[in-house]
Amino acid sequence: MLLFIIQTAQVVYAGFSHSDRSAPPTKIAQLETLEQLASFSAHQNILHIVLDGFQSDFFDELIQHPQIGEDYHSKLSGFTFYRETLGIFPFTRFAVPAFLSGQLYKNEQPKNEFSSQSIAGDSLLNAAGVARMELDIASPEYWAQLYINADVTHSYVIPEGGHGTEFEFRLANTTRLLDLALFRVAPHFLKQKIYNNQRWLLTPMLMDSEYLQFLYFAHTEFLNQLVEKMAVNRTTPTYKFFHVMNTHNPMVVDGECNYAGGALQTNRNTLLNQSKCTVDTVVRLLDKMKQLGVYDNSLIILHGDHGGWVRHRDYQPEQVNQQQEIPFWAVSLGSPLLAIKPPGAKGALVTSDRLASITDIADTVADIMDWPQQFNGKSLLKLGESETRTRYFYLYYWQKDAWEADYTGPIQEFEISGKHNSSEWIPKRVFEHQE
Repeated sequence: MLLFIIQTAQVVYAGFSHSDRSAPPTKIAQLETLEQLASFSAHQNILHIVLDGFQSDFFDELIQHPQIGEDYHSKLSGFTFYRETLGIFPFTRFAVPAFLSGQLYKNEQPKNEFSSQSIAGDSLLNAAGVARMELDIASPEYWAQLYINADVTHSYVIPEGGHGTEFEFRLANTTRLLDLALFRVAPHFLKQKIYNNQRWLLTPMLMDSEYLQFLYFAHTEFLNQLVEKMAVNRTTPTYKFFHVMNTHNPMVVDGECNYAGGALQTNRNTLLNQSKCTVDTVVRLLDKMKQLGVYDNSLIILHGDHGGWVRHRDYQPEQVNQQQEIPFWAVSLGSPLLAIKPPGAKGALVTSDRLASITDIADTVADIMDWPQQFNGKSLLKLGESETRTRYFYLYYWQKDAWEADYTGPIQEFEISGKHNSSEWIPKRVFEHQE
């Protein structure tokens, strides 16, 4: 405890006496970068938005809704929604390298080393650079440290403080550092309480603005600022990669997309509300692209890195659990959104039942763009609508020391033939770290 008190004093001093150490590089640099992120090319754009934790059946429910579904089909013109997409890992840490590079983590090297090397090597982001596209990236601070390993033109850390004042901005970053310091020195049995499902322990106590408590508002504000600032004033083709947390826990909005007054229980109703608010925000961004004349010629990819924690609408446990008991949340987390609009694609949104995998994203982009790179997946343009296929999911459990340990726990490989919500999950290899 004495160590924590000393660290706390150091963090508070650093947070308020040296703001450049607790905030993203500088506000001026961040605003300049935001302007670049909002600047589209008149010739060619790729817009790639990772909606962290967006579960596919909620998107399906929205586009089939009797009152609003038809409007979504029109607004998302040219898109194909791959309803049966299977994720690859249950959590973001390994899903990101998998969908960007096709490389799968198998406990053979430290986690951070693996992720950095995957992004720095033959990844989709670097393929854009080879194709002479400028690469603009926006993400939370943690993931920015990973994405910077690519050949980035502009990198933007999405502020957790939204429109907060300079004081609030410093306070938000300082309280997060306090939480991290406490997390590090606390005994293992207290770490989960401090982590608090990513809400943390001290941050909610010290912050009284909804913009500073929950990522949904800050990341929605980021997308809204892009809409406000969007312009077509670049000549070089651009690849824009945005990783946002709008649908990630906790659920914090009501049916009108207003702050609910605190974190809500995550269930089908609250997740549907937050998913709808997220889709509406993305649609506003796409509408602005249409107004500026860059929607039609752009490749646009919308997808989750994994699904959510709510039982999937189509989950059939008697079919899935024939050999091994699979937690319902594993199937849900294995169900990320995937929707793609190729350049020039027109007509209302269509739904495909192709047996897609999140690891097909990089190969599909390369195929659409006529790039030579291959990423260990399969182009969805070359996959038949009713083609049979064996896919794989790699299940591991969250560790209390997940942010500290170099390796993760055992990773169980499952083989799935057919729809992953209603087909048998067959256990195969187990990947454990060997000392």
